[in-house]
Amino acid sequence: SASWLDDTIAWYEKNFTGGGGGGGSGGSDSTPTIAGAAAGGAVAFIIIGLCIWRYFCRKSAISSPRPSKAKLEQIPQNEGNEEDDEEAPHPSTKPPQHSTSQHSSSQPSESSAAARVNARATADLLLAAGGMLPGIGAVCRAAKAILDSCDEMEAKAQDIVAAGQRVCDTISFLSILNENAASFQTGNAKALVEQHMTELEGLLNRFQDAVASFNEKGWLRRKWHSIAHGNLLTTLDHNIVACLDKLKAAYSLANDRQTKLQMDKLLKAQTYALEVAMFKEIQVVAKIDGTTHESAATCLAKDDATTRAVAQKADVDSHEILVELSESIKKMESQLSDIEHNLARKTSQDKARELKAGVLNLEVEIDQMESKPFARGGQAQVHRAFLDEQLVAVKQVPLDNITESEREKL
Repeated sequence: SASWLDDTIAWYEKNFTGGGGGGGSGGSDSTPTIAGAAAGGAVAFIIIGLCIWRYFCRKSAISSPRPSKAKLEQIPQNEGNEEDDEEAPHPSTKPPQHSTSQHSSSQPSESSAAARVNARATADLLLAAGGMLPGIGAVCRAAKAILDSCDEMEAKAQDIVAAGQRVCDTISFLSILNENAASFQTGNAKALVEQHMTELEGLLNRFQDAVASFNEKGWLRRKWHSIAHGNLLTTLDHNIVACLDKLKAAYSLANDRQTKLQMDKLLKAQTYALEVAMFKEIQVVAKIDGTTHESAATCLAKDDATTRAVAQKADVDSHEILVELSESIKKMESQLSDIEHNLARKTSQDKARELKAGVLNLEVEIDQMESKPFARGGQAQVHRAFLDEQLVAVKQVPLDNITESEREKL
């Protein structure tokens, strides 16, 4: 230890450096002096060796890490890595693709249904509070009828979902107008608002009729004809947006930037995929055949392949497509059955005619016939004759004044 080494050095200095007494007598014997010098040199070598050994021990201790300390330092480091592993996925791990697609396909339907629930609640509040808008009651009732139809037929086609969203935006728009009723206190503004609200009620009633047509039997084929005649949800949607825009102008809300942005968002037109796809097909056929849209629609309504392709492209429910086309298949089967029955009946008639023709064309040679008739009728004479040596009666009919058709009957 360090204390033992320090004691050794002190003893050496005391006994061999002249401090131990008698260093000044010059007549002492030289032998003890030599022996003391030798002992001092040995002690010096021992001290030097101990110093060197202590130096390397300290160096080794500094360069070598302590196991217990290293082990303690690794514990918090591992805990931190575990947290990181929980937050970040492993590089080789990929998120499941099907879960994302399921969420994206179900979310629009759920959000659309929730939007209709909120819109219906808003309409009920406007009705219960007796809103400041003139004619708001009739408009809200028409809107709720459309929402009911959309709830019932939402699964049939994406166009119905789009129609429901149009109504939801319309109710939200009217709610904003109702909150800003103080903006049209002048007589002229009130008259304009009342006029536009009456127009809006009529548009919503027509919109309801268009939505309800999806619930009629054979609606998919009839859709071709309604589009050709201009009975479109798209057209009504644009007309409703235009009417709401006129209401906004009557309220003079364009100066309020935040309200204007909110209302402009609600005035965006909806897209009706089935109508767009069908109208494009009508245009193509009309251009190729050089016919009117009505003629092209009549042709396309009979084309099962095109109807199926357009419906699938527009996200019409597959079961709905099957039901619509199965009616056409049943009708075709019935028509084919009638045709087969008629063909079978004509064939039997033809056989009867052939049999009759074979009998009439049978010719025989009479051996002998008396020239004087023994009987006479209204159109023929009866003569005695012999055929194969047997007596027979022969009816002779004059053909001079008989037409060709009468001859065939005979």
